[in-house]
Amino acid sequence: MDELLQMHIMKECNVCRYFGTDKNDVFCFNLDNNHKTNNTVIIPEMNLALGALRKSLQDLGCEALTIASGRGYHACLRLDEPVENKLLYSFMLRAAARALLPLRSAGYDHHTIKFSFYPDIKVNDVVSLRLFGSEHAKNKVFSHVLTPEGLLDEAASWKYFEHFVRNKTMSKAKFRAALDELLDT
Repeated sequence: MDELLQMHIMKECNVCRYFGTDKNDVFCFNLDNNHKTNNTVIIPEMNLALGALRKSLQDLGCEALTIASGRGYHACLRLDEPVENKLLYSFMLRAAARALLPLRSAGYDHHTIKFSFYPDIKVNDVVSLRLFGSEHAKNKVFSHVLTPEGLLDEAASWKYFEHFVRNKTMSKAKFRAALDELLDT
């Protein structure tokens, strides 16, 4: 694994993560441009949905690491211990629905944004997610970190990623409180 991760960092290969079938300590929203043609550009709807997702998560006391993914963004969260996939999925489904509401209010078609969830309780053994630090397979663009101030360069992205991994892990209790709040609304 160490050799594979070193190759990943050196951009010699992309390492992807398969998620556990029952529980996970990482979960991720994948927001993609859902246009049938020219689906690799960031559309206005994407920025609106991502902004709404980030605000919703922040209001719930959660902070995601947001990474440019090629067709959109990955918003990943870390937990201090594994949580059942059905609870992660319930959380992600409700948070994504909240993120799409502003699109409707602004007159956009919410179908222009495709949300995928990792882990996905329906297909958790056949889909993987490309890890941070790689280049997109099609457009060869590095997976830069996106902060509220903008897209970071590669060196700053690595520094931010390291800080996030060391300092932004969410407790299971905090996750549960956020899920309860989502379930109540």
